[in-house]
Amino acid sequence: YLNIRAPWNLIKNDKEEAGNVLNIAVNSLRTLSIMLYPLMPKSAEKLYNMLGFKDIEREKWDLAGELVIKSNHKINEVSVLFKKVELNENDINKKLDEIRKNLEKIRPTLLR
Repeated sequence: YLNIRAPWNLIKNDKEEAGNVLNIAVNSLRTLSIMLYPLMPKSAEKLYNMLGFKDIEREKWDLAGELVIKSNHKINEVSVLFKKVELNENDINKKLDEIRKNLEKIRPTLLR
């Protein structure tokens, strides 16, 4: 959505539309944090808190998609949510070989 709408370009000619795009993006992050909470509670809560909210457990699942973040909403200081894992081609191939060997032990006919 952000790559297609490119608010960094919109801001030059249409500040209001750039604001709308960013508002939808931030509301989408709120929705995502609520929906991911059962699967990734710490990361989801961290994202939710960065968005300026507290107590994610009080959120109602059926209202997660509501656009509750309005203009002038204060976002807290942001930090890296997930660290990027850098692997070179050799590391990737080694890991794939390891996975294949483990699969072969579990189910010898699976990879044939």
